[in-house]
Amino acid sequence: MNGILVLGRILFVLVFILSGAQKLMDIPGTATLIGAKVAIPEALAAYTPQLESATGMTTPTLLAIVAGVIEIGAALMIAANIGARTGAVILILFTIAAPWYFHN
Repeated sequence: MNGILVLGRILFVLVFILSGAQKLMDIPGTATLIGAKVAIPEALAAYTPQLESATGMTTPTLLAIVAGVIEIGAALMIAANIGARTGAVILILFTIAAPWYFHN
């Protein structure tokens, strides 16, 4: 029974791991898609020039990296059962936010 639970966790998070890896393997492509669809909220717009100058990357590039790292990191937390509930909450919030800001 325990092996089935581990297999279930791995199969569940495989979607997020593959999606995050795809984002990180094609950062310029993901950044282009994000730049075309995502509008930075006014509350955060004042901080984006500071982040861009500190990192040397554009805001869509930073968002692409953050999205990939969040997906992979939270999915690995669930798969390894280390902070699985926290990882699940992070993926729930990510799954709610991604269609809201990114998808039509």
